[in-house]
Amino acid sequence: MPAAREIPGFYFDAEKNRYFPIKGPIPGSGRRRPVVPAVEAAQASSSSHSSSSRAHGKTKVGLDNVLRKGRGRTVNGLLHSRELHGRSLFMDDERCFFEKEFDKLSVSNSTVWDFQNTDGLSDGALRQFYIPIQTPEGQKEGNGLLMGSQGGYISLYVEGNLGCRTGHGFKTSKPHPVFPACMQTKSEWNAFPEVIWTPKRSRSLLSSSISSILKIGRSSRIASDDNPFHNALVTTLGSGGLGGLVYVVNLNEALDVSSDILAQPRISRISCCDFTIWTGACDPGGTKASLGTNQGAALLNLETGGLTWLYRTKSDMFSQQFNQSGTVVLCGLRNGSILAVDIRQKPSVFRSDFSSGRDPAAMHHRTHQKKWAMKRHQKDISSSCASMPSSVCSLVTLESDEQYFIGSSMNGSIELFDQRHLHRPVQSYDGHINSHSHLELGVDPSETFVLSGGEDCYLRIWSIKSSKLLFSGKFSDSILKTVCWSPNGDQSKVHGAWMGSREGLFLLTKKGII
Repeated sequence: MPAAREIPGFYFDAEKNRYFPIKGPIPGSGRRRPVVPAVEAAQASSSSHSSSSRAHGKTKVGLDNVLRKGRGRTVNGLLHSRELHGRSLFMDDERCFFEKEFDKLSVSNSTVWDFQNTDGLSDGALRQFYIPIQTPEGQKEGNGLLMGSQGGYISLYVEGNLGCRTGHGFKTSKPHPVFPACMQTKSEWNAFPEVIWTPKRSRSLLSSSISSILKIGRSSRIASDDNPFHNALVTTLGSGGLGGLVYVVNLNEALDVSSDILAQPRISRISCCDFTIWTGACDPGGTKASLGTNQGAALLNLETGGLTWLYRTKSDMFSQQFNQSGTVVLCGLRNGSILAVDIRQKPSVFRSDFSSGRDPAAMHHRTHQKKWAMKRHQKDISSSCASMPSSVCSLVTLESDEQYFIGSSMNGSIELFDQRHLHRPVQSYDGHINSHSHLELGVDPSETFVLSGGEDCYLRIWSIKSSKLLFSGKFSDSILKTVCWSPNGDQSKVHGAWMGSREGLFLLTKKGII
């Protein structure tokens, strides 16, 4: 039998009598892999990796195998592979880049810090802001954490020692490592986070549970140099006969370290509603906000405080997210539907002045008009619908490509969608645990990772592109309900993800790159 002819890019399998391509599958192709126990997965990865290496005649670095050997040897293995093959590497039979893989390994070996005396402050909402601080040396920029609790309290903490040493009556919270449990030496803590501080009388009690804290203006995960300071929009859930309220917290005015940060003049109420406000989203222009309520989506004019109905529905809206242009708002409903509502539509047929005492005949006529218009409106956007198995509790759009967004539902599903093909998700992220809780998704500034807390009190981090679970750890006895990533280019000493639970405030830092 004549010898097989050599073809560049292929190798010949004599047993199967055919040629096979040498290169692996295209990264991000989304090929699903069966869920197997960790030991079996490691053995399968090792065997498939070695057989593939023999077939291709190349030495490859198996990411799963190296992870089991410890962090130091992981980094050495990646560096060795980069020296041999350059930035382009083979990991698990896929071509990838050194920087991306190193970032994944850093996340897999993350450290989590607990901040003392912060229990019951951040289980409702959590957001990070740049804030100006007036010190005796002049005005400086700092990082502020605006936290809202389910008990209705709103409080602001400042990161670092900036200014707090010049006055009295400050309350500080120091970080303490809680994960991994076996922290050996202080040298392993590559970057020790700074303390956070606040005046003792800075906490304010609002009308009811804090349901969302939003950044007014561009809410990009990438820091903007042209306008670093933003005010905050705060919504309350509502309770009893009182509906939700909307407040603005002034964070543009410099904070004087000698006075209370959240004195009442800094918080102003701009709207009062007669319905429940579950969530909200601000448009990038900073002039409008969409409110997710138990009656639908309402558009709020931030300058006048006027409300207009965008979409009426009997299903509660638990999550919302604007696109980059601010023309479309994604709405996640209790019934599992995800709607894309264009705010440029004429809202007059849905307008409501949210008042009582109108003429009954006129109200009856308008009710029929609204029902007819709502049916027509629902038919018009039916092509822009996606669905999840249960109530949609969180939505996050990707700024690198606004056609994509990630949604999570209360049955534990986390899925990546493409707005051009909404009939089925592009990618699924396995391992999340949820049954009824309103849990928030967090995406890092580079849009490489997505994380969420689960009802089992575990924190999990996945790779957005490959859907692989990179981190899973338990360090709290209460559910991590809120999350926000530090944006790129901020003034913080440590970059990472802030997380809030009833038990307190936590910070996750990526080990090895800080």
